Amino acid sequence: TSLSQDNVQSLSCVELAEETSDRLPQIHPLVLPNRMIKLSRLALKNFAVVSSAEINFADVFTAITGETGAGKSLIVGAISLLLGERSSSDFIRAGAAVATIEGEFSGAIASLNRDLADDDIALTGSSFTITREIQSDGKSRALINDQRVNVATLKKIGDRICDLHGQHQHQWLLDSDRHLWFLDRYGQCADAFSAYTAALSEYRTAQSR
Repeated sequence: TSLSQDNVQSLSCVELAEETSDRLPQIHPLVLPNRMIKLSRLALKNFAVVSSAEINFADVFTAITGETGAGKSLIVGAISLLLGERSSSDFIRAGAAVATIEGEFSGAIASLNRDLADDDIALTGSSFTITREIQSDGKSRALINDQRVNVATLKKIGDRICDLHGQHQHQWLLDSDRHLWFLDRYGQCADAFSAYTAALSEYRTAQSR
């Protein structure tokens, strides 16, 4: 099922699967200024109870609502997999061999090229695609613009383009292992930390010679 921009503006519903057709999530947009990079399209195939679905997001803030079982969590779960979450064969629709999630991101994508340099990927134009394929044996394949990458690369890119917040995520504040992470970001030390990491890597490489 395809959801066009016109459908979104008219508060249409996304048909996730026949099994949930009587309890579909609704998508409610509010016009907001454009972000630098946004998810413009999400396509699912043989994912959980979804046989095939596609959502085209407009340049607006989008709220997805619906009662329990409507499929809201499936959408969030699919996006999480695109951003490097661990996969499982449990995500594959019954009777299928492979589940596929594809997301198209658009905007100022050239800002991600530094993070992709180690994978020899150079993003050009105004959009790029992330694809995640999950096989029945539990293995998965990740691609950026049809070029294979590892899950660590997806996580690295995911940290730059998306924040996912769960209902218990505030408990991170109590996790001492994350305190340095919070402190570095509060102090805007990301560039200094990256420079330190690169210098440390060079130093260790020189030591091993």
